[in-house]
Amino acid sequence: MKKEEMLKLIDESLSKIKEGEIVEGKIVNLSPKEVIVDVGLKSEGVIPLSEFDDPSKLKLGDKFEVFIENIEGEKGSVVLSKSKADSMRVWESIEDSYKNGTPIEGKISMTVKGGFVVNAKGIECFLPNSQFDVVEIKDTSKLVGETFNFKVTKFDKLRESIVLSRRAFIEKELKAKREKFWETAKEELILDGVVKNIADFGAFVDIGGVDGLVHITDLSWSRINHPSEVLQQGDKVKVKILSIDRETHHVALGIKQLTQCPWDGIEERYPVASKVKVKVTSLADFGAFVELEPGVEGLIHISEMSWTQRIRHPSQILAVGETVQAVILNINKDENKISLGIRQIQANPWKNATKNYPEGSIVSGTVKAFSPFGAFVELKDGIEGLLHIRDLSWTEHIEHPSDILKKGKRIKCSVLSLDAEHQRITFGLKQLEQNPLLTLEKLIDKPVKGIIKEIVDKGVVVKLKVNKHKVEGFIPVSHLAKPDLRKIENKYKIGEELNLKFLEIDAEQRKVILSEKDYYKAAEKKEYEEYLKKQK
Repeated sequence: MKKEEMLKLIDESLSKIKEGEIVEGKIVNLSPKEVIVDVGLKSEGVIPLSEFDDPSKLKLGDKFEVFIENIEGEKGSVVLSKSKADSMRVWESIEDSYKNGTPIEGKISMTVKGGFVVNAKGIECFLPNSQFDVVEIKDTSKLVGETFNFKVTKFDKLRESIVLSRRAFIEKELKAKREKFWETAKEELILDGVVKNIADFGAFVDIGGVDGLVHITDLSWSRINHPSEVLQQGDKVKVKILSIDRETHHVALGIKQLTQCPWDGIEERYPVASKVKVKVTSLADFGAFVELEPGVEGLIHISEMSWTQRIRHPSQILAVGETVQAVILNINKDENKISLGIRQIQANPWKNATKNYPEGSIVSGTVKAFSPFGAFVELKDGIEGLLHIRDLSWTEHIEHPSDILKKGKRIKCSVLSLDAEHQRITFGLKQLEQNPLLTLEKLIDKPVKGIIKEIVDKGVVVKLKVNKHKVEGFIPVSHLAKPDLRKIENKYKIGEELNLKFLEIDAEQRKVILSEKDYYKAAEKKEYEEYLKKQK
């Protein structure tokens, strides 16, 4: 080929390559600071080594794309840039993803106000918080350094602004997963899932674009107070579909159903009347829940805790976490219920109570507690009975048992009644002696002195002392002797001594009625009779 033809071809090739274009170059020489590249022009181009990620791997003949900045530089060589070519290709690929809706991969490099900075192919993009996931992320700092697929939702090359969305990509995937799930879902199907959220009543599990609920009762065969005791958000779990409602899109899941029910064969492992060691798991007003084995709980009712002790709350004798020995009383396998007792470990003192404490016998006991209606007295073997307030005294009106008894004091009393089957025994204190009112019945029409204890609307209550017995009696207002009784307090005072006469004595009803008027009538009659005797 002639020289003129050669120069013409070179000029034609030069006219095709323009500044600002990306062309392919080939390494023709390497220096400590530069790479000499042939792009098909009259002179070679120069690229600084700093534009290459790993200069040590470069070798003669390597080909790559370069950006032509200037065809004739200051030194006459072509000014090239590999980094600009790479950047332009990245922007082009991101623009293609934006137009076609294809995902791009990026790494979250930092958190900023309102979102994240994502490095996608060397380009910094913005990811709003709301576009990261379909659920709210509480701790966004944990996401820094993580790599995800994103969808380009906004692309502005002029302003170098790119906005990404992971949520849009997830929603698209979820839609496909949901469609697939509802095509294949059926009861008894076992699936892998991820705990999405935890509530007081259970845990929501993502089973492929669809959230199902594992109710707290289906998490474990053992009793749990809150789902967080066995699951945490983000946990990977296996679940079993228990029920499906395609109209409402509700899916009920179970975890405990993947293991054998511990209640199977329960009656063989724990026969009635057998002794077992149990662990107290919780206390209620009515009893204590205990664990026989993982997943098997029973109840010790408060009535089955002691033969003799009056227990107001299980915490008086049991504590959560404590291990005790108990007896199996009843098993209801259909309802998964076991009744146990701990008093059955000890001998029942009521068994021989009828023989040891026959009605009418005199016993010794300790005053344990008071109530408005009486005192509770405990015998030596722990049996406790009631000493009613009406059985404290034949004659005195006692307002509260503590008026004459002291807690912790030992007293003698009489057994009035005993019901061993229902574990009830009643005592009497006044029955230790004969009713003194019986001896007073012969004193009808006899005079007596009384001291006013209380003044009421219908009369006066007085204290009497008859044959060493303290007796209370009542004087109706119609039997008071002082005249003009419009208001009793104006004529009578508490503590005043009166001359009286017995009108009525009812020992059974503890009723003593007296009269001041009749006393003076009898005195006047006696004086008249004595006067007649003197006249004779």
